[in-house]
Amino acid sequence: MKALCAIGRIASLLLFIIMGQTALLHAAPVTINETKFHVTILKEGKAEILYQLTFTEHETRDRIRTIGQFIEPMKFIESYGTHRGKRFGVTMEPIGNGFYSAVFDRTTKTGEQYTANMRYLVERPLIDKTEHNGVMYGKFWWAPVQWSLPIGKQTVQVVLPIEIPARINKAELVTPEVMNPTGILQNDDSMNMHQRWIYYPTPWRGKNYLSLHAERTTLSANEKQTIDIYIPARYLDIGAQGGKYTLEAMKAEDLSSRGVYEIEEVDTRIALEFSPGELREVSETTVIGMKIIERGERNIFRAFLTHDPRQLYAGWEENLKGSINGKAIAAKTRLHSNKDGDTVPGAYDLIIEQKTEPGDSILVSMAFKRKTELELQARLYDGRFRGAYRWPGFDLTTTPRRAVVLVSAQVHDKITATSAVDAGTLPITVSDETRRLFPDWKAALKQGKAGYYYYSGDKKVNYPYLYLSSVAEKVDEKIIPPLSLTVAVDPSNINASDWLKVKTVVNDLIHLSPSALDMEFLVSLIGTLVVYLIIAYFLNFIFIGMEIAILGLPAYLIGKVAGVDLFNKLFFPKGRKKFSLTGGYIFSLNCVIVPLRLVYYILSGILFLFMKAASVHPAIKRRFFEKKPTYIAPEIQIETFKTSETVENLNPVETAVFLNRPSKEINLLVMELFKEGYIDIINRNPLQVKILKPDVLKDVVGESCKILSLYKVTFDTSNIVKTLPEGTAGCLVIDKPIGGMKERPEDPIDLLSDSGSIFAANGYELRNGVHLVVGRLENGDMNPSDTLTVAFEGEHPATGLKPYEVLFLSSIAADGTLPKQRVPLVLKSISRSLQGKIWKADISQTAKAYTEKIGRHWDDFEKAGDYTRQRRYFDTHHPWIILSDNFDHDSTPFMEKALADTVKAESTAYFEKISGTAESYAGAVQDFSEGIVEKV
Repeated sequence: MKALCAIGRIASLLLFIIMGQTALLHAAPVTINETKFHVTILKEGKAEILYQLTFTEHETRDRIRTIGQFIEPMKFIESYGTHRGKRFGVTMEPIGNGFYSAVFDRTTKTGEQYTANMRYLVERPLIDKTEHNGVMYGKFWWAPVQWSLPIGKQTVQVVLPIEIPARINKAELVTPEVMNPTGILQNDDSMNMHQRWIYYPTPWRGKNYLSLHAERTTLSANEKQTIDIYIPARYLDIGAQGGKYTLEAMKAEDLSSRGVYEIEEVDTRIALEFSPGELREVSETTVIGMKIIERGERNIFRAFLTHDPRQLYAGWEENLKGSINGKAIAAKTRLHSNKDGDTVPGAYDLIIEQKTEPGDSILVSMAFKRKTELELQARLYDGRFRGAYRWPGFDLTTTPRRAVVLVSAQVHDKITATSAVDAGTLPITVSDETRRLFPDWKAALKQGKAGYYYYSGDKKVNYPYLYLSSVAEKVDEKIIPPLSLTVAVDPSNINASDWLKVKTVVNDLIHLSPSALDMEFLVSLIGTLVVYLIIAYFLNFIFIGMEIAILGLPAYLIGKVAGVDLFNKLFFPKGRKKFSLTGGYIFSLNCVIVPLRLVYYILSGILFLFMKAASVHPAIKRRFFEKKPTYIAPEIQIETFKTSETVENLNPVETAVFLNRPSKEINLLVMELFKEGYIDIINRNPLQVKILKPDVLKDVVGESCKILSLYKVTFDTSNIVKTLPEGTAGCLVIDKPIGGMKERPEDPIDLLSDSGSIFAANGYELRNGVHLVVGRLENGDMNPSDTLTVAFEGEHPATGLKPYEVLFLSSIAADGTLPKQRVPLVLKSISRSLQGKIWKADISQTAKAYTEKIGRHWDDFEKAGDYTRQRRYFDTHHPWIILSDNFDHDSTPFMEKALADTVKAESTAYFEKISGTAESYAGAVQDFSEGIVEKV
């Protein structure tokens, strides 16, 4: 028990300590994530130090109140902060005794991470001389700045004033064999307090220095880290090379720019070097000299030079030179930052060590290099390609008064060097675009004494150098003007790709300028193609396997989604054959054709998606995406004696059924009822009408009965159901027989439910006092609570309306729509009317006769000539004219005039009702008819 109590007390103590540490951590104003010190030991033991402090903010602040203690005397060279990749200003203010405040130009935000950068120069030696075993050493003992907060990680890098061979280019090569000759001694206690203590090389300003990397993690508050090493005194008189202190010592507030300056002249010298064997590759060296007249004063030229950031230049600092009034000055460039602290890509500031005064003459010269390529035009001119060389120019902050340009290049042509030549005949010419700014050019050829050469007999001859120069006395923009040249390139001096050859041959044929070289290209291309095809034929099995491995699964899945066997269409359109020139999987060219099929199906898919997106337009939707109505033949069998007789008394509606034109038959039926005034059309798709003469339906209302229960298949208690689905055979229990069931139990009767379903009854039985009806549910679903009526069949006793017209009117629902389940009944009724007329006719001859009749009416309508005669003929024969397929797409001119005519007629009133305008009538009629037939 005592043991358990002791364990409990220990656990409680540990928990208390952990919670206390956590509370302290969260109570801290910041978390110091990392500190870095980069120390360069200079001559006489002084040091240049870069100090980086990275912290996470838990509050907000505009300064770090106390940083230190720093070794004095010292001075800050520069200081700035970074946050999310952007710079912000930091000013170091002394508060006494080696402590400083870091004042920010912004306020920090809670939860954000910031880095403060401080570069400073320690102006007193950090090394004390001492003697060990008769050898003089300098003891380097240095401790980084301490903090009253924990530090996650602290790194110290010391660049020692000890040169080592250039071949030592990584830490692994700094072996005891390298270290021992240096004579460095290290303090074991100092070394052991670090997790990492390694020596490594640091290349700097053309030399290779030995450096020390010392690293510690999780430093506690106020913990002191020390670096303690002994350096032979012979190195201290040399020192490592630090920065250019005259320039680097400038703080941000020391840089100033006031007033304007003028660029009197820009002198641009461009040296081009073409690679032999591949003249498209160009090495470019540019030297820019500027003469500046100062009208203000400054030691920084902001955004002095800006280039396209996509162009890669090298060597900005290496050859930078400057002078003021003939006196050389130090200068350097840096990336330009905007007012928000964001670096502007491609823009550079120029910083000089001496502040200018009004009237000063400043000369600046800089050189840099770039790799570029000629843009070859895929066409031959006198057997040569033309390549475009473009020097992109630079943006300035002021407009230069005068611009001078000189371009030099060693040309790879065997031409005689002369001092003055016709620039138009040279292999390098100036483009018209450049001549707008530099109109006058001088050209000179000088015999080369170095560089590339050729042999003339046994004599080695260097290619000549071409010099092109010009002056622009007036420049209208703040730029160093760009330059564009055209270079004639011999095809033997480039590695022409097959694609370049193809484009060249095609372009030369288009421009009717084929040459012998084009024929060489063509023969080469054909040879390459034949070789590729032979390889593809014999290795088809491997290539097709690779294609299936890459494309097979996506093709299979896409095919599944689209409902298409895309896999076999893509890889085996002719079936999986071993040997087939275009579709096999062993010896075949199938692997070559698969990419072509892939492109075809991708383009087809893109076109489909584009059309699908465009299908919001109703015309496109009808033309490409709406499912065309499919006529469902009535469920009757027309029996004939197959005599040679034809039927002459079919009306247009019956003719449409007979010739299997469902959209036409419904169209004509609705048109006839509209013309006779029985209905008015409210909406065309879906069809919605208003019955104008409801009294006509009073005389055609059949008997009705109630469904008591439903049985699936047979009258058995196990088969009772709550709903009888469409297409199911079943048995209905009703409250009474209707439609003559009792007298003629075997006669088929169509029973209509008030929910719109149709039950085809083919038998009636009275069993134990229960009225049973046996049959099949043709359309819709039927429920036990439905009421049944007998479908009316016969002419209307008072109006003479045909049976199918009566059935159409009686099928209209209360909301004016035609239920989907009733449409087959209407079509079946028309078919019954038709059956009574053609039962002994020759079907083929009758169909031919009525097809010809429709054609004659259309021809007569077209031949009527002017609109007036066409209108009279249409008024009389419009049902037969409408049956013609030509009416759908060739009647627009006539209908435009008819619907715009002030004199209205019954023949066109229907079209005006369903279309509204002449421009849309054809689409409206098709939309109307298809909307009905889709219900079938």
